Amino acid sequence: MGNILKDAFSALNYTGIKTFSNLEKVQTVLVYHHLSPQLFRQHMEIIRLLRGRDIVLTFDDGHRDFLDDMFPALALGTQQAIIFISAQLIGSSAEYMSWQQVAELSDAGIRIGSHGITHTNLLELAPQEAFKQIRDSKKMIEDKIGRPVLSFAYPYGGKNAFNPAIKNMVKESGYQNAYSNIMGFNSAASDPFELRRIRIYADDNVFRFKLKVNGGYNWVDKINAYKYGFLGCKN
Repeated sequence: MGNILKDAFSALNYTGIKTFSNLEKVQTVLVYHHLSPQLFRQHMEIIRLLRGRDIVLTFDDGHRDFLDDMFPALALGTQQAIIFISAQLIGSSAEYMSWQQVAELSDAGIRIGSHGITHTNLLELAPQEAFKQIRDSKKMIEDKIGRPVLSFAYPYGGKNAFNPAIKNMVKESGYQNAYSNIMGFNSAASDPFELRRIRIYADDNVFRFKLKVNGGYNWVDKINAYKYGFLGCKN
């Protein structure tokens, strides 16, 4: 389905959500990978107008361009933010931040979470290897930043990336919560180890961002489940 058709259907869906839902009672978690600084500033301006909303921004993988493209706008406000990093990738190339940069972000108030050691789909690993990715990445990051790591994000994040056994490993490793990449809001009734996030892409213009942050696109993964047999993002 093309973006124009998706936007049109999402606008209708948003109208229903706006009419029948109280968005101040849910938590909205957005997940970014890459975005131009100009577009991210526009996103931040929209978010700041949504007073009373519980909105958390998350950034996956620890790419270096976060520092130049998104952190400056983020640093101007008090927005909740978490960066999920894969421990072995940090400092591995110019594409990723260094450990010093990660520690400086932590000092600046950005929460650091784990995205595993090598950003591998945990369901493709033997159980002991999956547990190592979850448990050891936590310690590796904590040793580098000197603060507890309380949140985990499943690499790839769809329903094809975690299961009850993986969720139990996250709990046993001492995390307080874990995030998927499945579209939707979170509430007091949500499973803290299967929290949903709204995927924001580099080509999401302001109109589409407004739809997404207000739940207009939360239908997408229901179609994915029907069409492809999975929930969430495949990459």
